[in-house]
Amino acid sequence: KCHGPKRQKAGLQLVPWPIMFAGDASEQVVSPGNASGSLMIHAITLKPGEDGAMPPEGKADPLSQQQIDLFSQWIMDGAHGPDGQQPPPPAEPATKDTV
Repeated sequence: KCHGPKRQKAGLQLVPWPIMFAGDASEQVVSPGNASGSLMIHAITLKPGEDGAMPPEGKADPLSQQQIDLFSQWIMDGAHGPDGQQPPPPAEPATKDTV
């Protein structure tokens, strides 16, 4: 409810699934095959109260290690969509010629 199509806390939208892969690789929330390089894993592994920690302190319980491991494994396995779809390839970074 915090990062869906109706509401995007901190400008982050996770639903529908393809939106996690919008923009170039440096802007993506999830980097398929690279859990440690994914913003999602970074945010859910920060200690409660740290800037950027998800969920924010007092809003919900932090994820369990088992839940974090499931997200990490999903990303390492390619971050496939609900029906097994492959994530789209990252867009090329914008250049001065394309801006």
